[in-house]
Amino acid sequence: MRASLPSNQRVIVVNIVRASLLLVSVGVITSRGDAQHAAPGHSRSPATIDDILNQVAEPQQIAVSPDSAWVAVTIDRPSTAGERYRDLNSFDQSDVWLFSSDGRVRRNLTQGRADASGWWEPLWSPDGQRLAMLSTRGTDGNIRLYVWDRHRDRLELATPRGVSLRLALRSPTYQRLAYCSWLRSNFAHYRWVSDTTLVFLAFPSGTTAEWHDLTEARREANRAWALQERGTAPSVSVLDAGPGSPPIAFSPLELTRVDIGSHTTATLARIRMDEYRYMSTTYPAVGSVSPDGRTLALLAVMPPSEEPASVRSDPNHLPGFRLAFVPLDRPAPFQWVAVDSTGFSGTDGRAGDLGTDVTNCGPRRPVWSADGRSVLVHVLRDVIADDRWYSVAIDGARPVPAEAPVAMASDTIRPRLMLEVKRSPGLYDRYDLVLHGRDTVLTLNAHGSEIDAGRKVAITYRGMDGDSLIALLQLPVGYVAGRRYPMVAVVYSGDIKKSDDTVPNMDDALWASHGYLVLRPSMPAPGGGNQPADVFVDLPKGVFPAIDRAIELGYADPNRIWLMGHSFGGYTTYGLVAISNRFKAAIAEAGPADFISFYGTFYTGWRYRDSLGVAPSGVPGQLQLGGAPWENWERYLRNSALSYVDRIHTPLMIVQGDFDGVPIQQGEEMFSALSTLGRRVEFVRYWGEGHWLVSPANIRDKWEREIAWFDTFLKAPADSTH
Repeated sequence: MRASLPSNQRVIVVNIVRASLLLVSVGVITSRGDAQHAAPGHSRSPATIDDILNQVAEPQQIAVSPDSAWVAVTIDRPSTAGERYRDLNSFDQSDVWLFSSDGRVRRNLTQGRADASGWWEPLWSPDGQRLAMLSTRGTDGNIRLYVWDRHRDRLELATPRGVSLRLALRSPTYQRLAYCSWLRSNFAHYRWVSDTTLVFLAFPSGTTAEWHDLTEARREANRAWALQERGTAPSVSVLDAGPGSPPIAFSPLELTRVDIGSHTTATLARIRMDEYRYMSTTYPAVGSVSPDGRTLALLAVMPPSEEPASVRSDPNHLPGFRLAFVPLDRPAPFQWVAVDSTGFSGTDGRAGDLGTDVTNCGPRRPVWSADGRSVLVHVLRDVIADDRWYSVAIDGARPVPAEAPVAMASDTIRPRLMLEVKRSPGLYDRYDLVLHGRDTVLTLNAHGSEIDAGRKVAITYRGMDGDSLIALLQLPVGYVAGRRYPMVAVVYSGDIKKSDDTVPNMDDALWASHGYLVLRPSMPAPGGGNQPADVFVDLPKGVFPAIDRAIELGYADPNRIWLMGHSFGGYTTYGLVAISNRFKAAIAEAGPADFISFYGTFYTGWRYRDSLGVAPSGVPGQLQLGGAPWENWERYLRNSALSYVDRIHTPLMIVQGDFDGVPIQQGEEMFSALSTLGRRVEFVRYWGEGHWLVSPANIRDKWEREIAWFDTFLKAPADSTH
């Protein structure tokens, strides 16, 4: 069916389309010239930092209008100056595009670059006359709902209320996605329940959203520091826990209905979402709307106080859930269905876990019956198998066992695949948006074909325990067989490589463009990584034999070996330079160094809250420490790299953001110790950044500094031969 617009809007759309097509034709998301494709015979050039910044993610959230005349899709913008970088999974730099089914209209509907706003999560109204979406437009930090009126060709604010990202509602209109992540998934944070009515979880009027932990932390810190400077009010925050502590007063989130036609907003129910432990880092609740649009079924994580003591004391227990039914046509309180041993219960008497389904982008929503009088919920009796389905009626009757829905039809059937994203793996994954399987309407990351990434090979070797392992070796651009090259070993304890994973990546390609080999060895975790163990002593077992193998095969110069790693790879780097002096220089990014001081440290994004909502966590299970420090001081000490800092003689660069979930104090401790010992150490700190850098200026600076750091120690004869 051909898309149509009112005649008085066609000239406007044609002009916009011409502008959009012009931008596409000159490569709006490329930086290597005007062509989307490399011309035949065109010479390729080595990777640059600009190439890292200009790649975009796979288009997501493809929504086809009910009449199949239009398709909306979320498309990222590349990282450039003038944007706002708040680490919202790149949606700060995304737009909603429209494509007509006949291929004549290709339009960037939102043009977010103009005011550095992000736009995502497009959903069509049931009659297809309106397209809703979320946006960061504005200066107060809220995410809000906007609606594009198809007839009037106008994009307008639906409501000034800020949208919370803590309620995930299954979208019935998104096509299947290529991969799953919480924000880039088949869930949406609002839902059409009629042609003109939307429901969503809102923040109370007059409050500012905490849609991202780091954004909230910056705001609260600035507010508190201003109070202290003025001296007119205390800048105090008190946390209280344990027996006899007062109950925590949380601002409730409000289930809200907005009618686009009448411009009215109503609060339907209030829920204290902060009292629940997180189901994930973003969503503690997942919901599903009944077929008639009148009732919401909601799965939320149980408050710890409602779980049996035997469950709370089990460290391997997944959080329990409870179910609520909420009317959407009138204000009413939540009607919770208790989850206990008389209802949903495991074979061992524990409360069952509702709704987790890792193959379906996280928690599976409740599945409504055709008559809208009950839902099916999924109960996991353990983390591996023995799962059951139960039917829960909205009248509050006791849950009863039920058969699983046939093929989970409502989860697996999607609208007709009108717009397909074809992925071509490579240095950049290239994405072609193809209509009806034949017409390419937009190409992203095409400039990756112009980059000479060198070649990646897999090498086999034996670890120190005699196990057969695979390492991946990125060869420098212009590699000449028989010549030995300087080599950067990129490490991460617990990482296992496969022989078929030889597609180059941008980070390795950038090192290769500067004449370095890049080695990524396999590093099996002791005991499979799921039981207490001494990780530190196992760090060399997969790394040193891989380095020796690269030297043996004639690739690497044994006198010019560098080392680096990020996160747990940063810890791995700290450990390896304490164990060996074979490295010319090293870089540790965002890694823990002292497990004792790391234990219980608040996540930076929560530090300025009046309550954490959940108890501070210990150290990640990845460290395999098996308990709190007071339960095994010796294991904490012997696995902390700081315990061996006096053995480090390798020049070391430490890179960390002050908003990192691995506290910057970890880098401070290592820097202070090494500088006291008189060792060569450089501490590179990025203010406002988290575990991964998101500002393009900081990303560029980091790469320039790291390349210069390794080049500083590149004092050896020209590339040697066998």
